[in-house]
Formats: sequence, structure tokens, C-alpha cells
Amino acid sequence: MPAQTIQLRVKVDAERQSATVEAAKGVDPAALSAGAIESSLIGEGVEITPRVRATLKQLADAVAKRVAAGEPAGGFQAVVARAQPVRPGKDGRVEWFAKALPGDFDLNSPELQNFLCAAPGDDAVDFYAQSKYVTVEAGQVVGRVYPAVEGEDGRDVLGRVIAVKPPVAAKAGIDETMVVDAAGRIVAQTQGVLSHGASQATISKRIEVDHFVDFSTGNICFSGDVHIRQGVRDKFRVEAEGDVEIDGLIEAAEVVAGGSLNARGGFAGREVGRAVTGGDLHARYLDQVEAEVGGDLRVDREVVNCRVAVFGGVDCPTGALVGGRLTATGRVEIGTLGSAGAAPTELAIGAVPRLEAAYLPMQAILDELDAEHESLMTERKRLADLGRYGPLSAPNRERDTEVSFALAENRRLAERARPVAWSLSAQIERERTYDLEVIRRVHEGVRLVTPRQTYVFRDEVSGPLRVSANDQGELLYRKGSGGDARPLTEVTDSAAGSLSAVA
Repeated sequence: MPAQTIQLRVKVDAERQSATVEAAKGVDPAALSAGAIESSLIGEGVEITPRVRATLKQLADAVAKRVAAGEPAGGFQAVVARAQPVRPGKDGRVEWFAKALPGDFDLNSPELQNFLCAAPGDDAVDFYAQSKYVTVEAGQVVGRVYPAVEGEDGRDVLGRVIAVKPPVAAKAGIDETMVVDAAGRIVAQTQGVLSHGASQATISKRIEVDHFVDFSTGNICFSGDVHIRQGVRDKFRVEAEGDVEIDGLIEAAEVVAGGSLNARGGFAGREVGRAVTGGDLHARYLDQVEAEVGGDLRVDREVVNCRVAVFGGVDCPTGALVGGRLTATGRVEIGTLGSAGAAPTELAIGAVPRLEAAYLPMQAILDELDAEHESLMTERKRLADLGRYGPLSAPNRERDTEVSFALAENRRLAERARPVAWSLSAQIERERTYDLEVIRRVHEGVRLVTPRQTYVFRDEVSGPLRVSANDQGELLYRKGSGGDARPLTEVTDSAAGSLSAVA
């Protein structure tokens, strides 16, 4: 045994990852048979596996060839056993399918600068259209949860188990706005904007923008409410089916709200800014903005050089309307109309834009039908006059048939359109409101437009001034809280107006 230890040595490394056989040069060939080496390994505690036995056979065959060739049997070192490595598992993971387009652009990046300098129509990425907010629909598959995959333990060369690290299970961190089905798919349960972080995911009916709407966010188009804590930069668009709140300045941008818009920081449109609301619009001020307000308009300061159609009333008792045109359906209360510099200022009252938009095309169709009817009746009379002098010629008989058919079709269309037009007209008259109160003053040159008359103030008139209409639709005014109502024509020049003038 001592001789074997000297001539054949087995070494196991400190981590027990391999076992090595070292054979001295003068070793007896018999000591290097597969069985002899296996015995030495067992003596050192090495686990004999099928793979180890196959290695030992290859080693013994190599020694036999050396001996047959007249070479010494020993004088080598060989690794005869290796540990079975751990086969690691896979951690569970969550993959989100609905991903935002690239956002948070570097404002100094070459790509963005090239876009800003590009001529219209250039084939380039539209950075305004990029958005960091992802909207999803109910029932949409927005992601998938992949389960963890278990690994396999390893074994060192002595047969001891090398434990594999357990995989980490996936945690979707979703709330009631999503569910995970049996196939691991994450399914949206509501419409909204998807947001997901390291530990929590939700679908919200409200977007909160902490800074500006600019290249870091892209345009916003959302089915719920939007709250922007700063402002909206030039050329960007915010569209929401719900309410929109903007704490800072709206520049030359576009804001569309299915609900109400609260522009706390004001709106400086520079003649291209636009706002459309289904509900009310409240603004600190409006400057060079085009707006359509489905509800009431409330302005804290001034409305300057704007074109605004309001389907409700106007509440601006401490502000002013300076320049531009404002059309209102309901009551108007305003601090000042016009300016000392006689900026062309026009206020249209008694308008019902929402209904007039439907009535005017219908009335135009009726006018065309009436004109066509008159022309056809003239043609029929001409043919009837010819018939008094004898039978009509074949072409005239054919023409008489065509005229009869055209008259019947004309009557059919008119009978369908006229009741609709009459109904709209009656509803418009019921909803007309002639109720204007000016708190401080009306400046010279201000135009007050109604469907029937346009009134131009000849001189400045101090307030408070209350304007209403009599049964004939003529405007009357009353100074202060008392006194008789007098014709507005005493302080204005007037000219005939039309319904289309205030539409």
C-alpha cells in the first residue's frame, strides 16, 4: 500500500470539483488498470459514476498502448472525475405587451434637432406624435406572466449534493383593473392608461403629467381625465374624453376635452391655439385663441383677439372682451366690452350655434327646393299653353312626363325637410337668450350682433348696463339698477343682421 501511494496518487481539489490521478514514471503497469485506479478513487471517497468508469477505461487503454510501444506506463497526470454542475432554473417574469413609444427625448439630441429643422413633408419621425402614455381597452391582453422553472441540483466528485438556488416566482403586482387567466395572460378589465413599475401595475382613468406636455411626453390622446401640472408647449395636442386640468400656461397648442377644460395658467394661442370642450371652459385668460365651448365660459381676466363660440353662458364680471368675436347662447356677464384703442370687438348674443349648425343647411336645401319648384311650375305652364293649340309633339310629351316626375320628387323631399326645419327654427327661437350685463363700460365701436340687427356703439357707455330684447327681438338697454328700458338704438347705430351672422 505505501508503494501504491507513492506511485499512484489521487488528488481532489479543495472545492471537490475534480479528481486527478498522478502516476509516477516507474509505476507498475498493473497499478494503472481501470480496476486498480477505481480502487484508489474509492479509497479517497470519489463517487464512481458511469462517466468516471468510462474515463478510467479510456485511461487504461492509453496506458496499455504506451506499454506496448515500449514507453513507461507512468509519468502523467489526468483528470478522471468532474463534479456534475448545478443546472440553474429560471426566475418567473412578467412581460408587458403594451409598450409606450420612445419618450423622454433629449431636447439637444441630433435626431430631435433634425426633426425641428426639417421641411414639411420630409420623411422623418414625428416626435410630436410620440407618446409615453399607453392606452388599453377592456379585454385587451396587455402582458403575460411566465412561471418560474425549477433547476437541478449538482453533485461534487465525492457524491455530495450541490443544492441549486430556488428560482424566484413572478410577481405581476396587478390590482383589480387586470386579471391573470389560466394561460398566464394579463387581461385588462377596464379602459384606461396602463402604468407598470417594478412592483405594481394598474390601469387608470386619469393621466397625471408632472411637468409640461412637450417632447418628453408627446401628444396625449386619452379616454379618461388628464391633469397637467405645468403647461402645454407649442404645437402639441391634448385630447381627452373626460375633463382636462392644466395648471400652467397653454401655448400655441390644441386642447380637446369631452368634458370640461380648466386652464388655470391661461391660454396664449398666438392665432393658432385652439380649444374644444363638450362641457365648460374656465381660463385665467384667453389670448388669440379659437374655441368652441359646449357649456359655459368663465374667464378671470380678459379675452383678447379670440374667436369663441359658447353654447352656454359667459361669466367674466371682472374681465374684458377686447378684439375678436365671441358668440354666446346664454346669459353674458362681462366687466368691459372693447378697449380705448377701439380694437374691433364683436359680441353676438341670441345665437344658438349648436342648433343653427343643423338649421342653416336644412333651410338652404328648402330654398333650393323652392327655387326648383318654381322653375318646374313655369315649365309645366309653358307646356300646358302649347297644348291648347293641339297635341304636344313627342319631345314635349316626354318633357311633360319628366317635369311631372320632377315635381313629385320635389314635393316629396320638401314634405320631409320642411317639418324638420320648422321644428329646428321653433326650438332655436325658444332657446334664444338676449341677456347681457356689462359691469364697467362699453367702448366706442363695439359691435353687438343679433340675428336681426347689428348694433355699433357710437360712444363710450359706462356701466352697469343691462341689455335685453322686446317681443320683436329689438334690443333695449337699462342703466344702473333702475330706470326704464330704452331702445339700444339711442346709443348705437344699427343695421339689418341675419341668422348666419351669429352662427
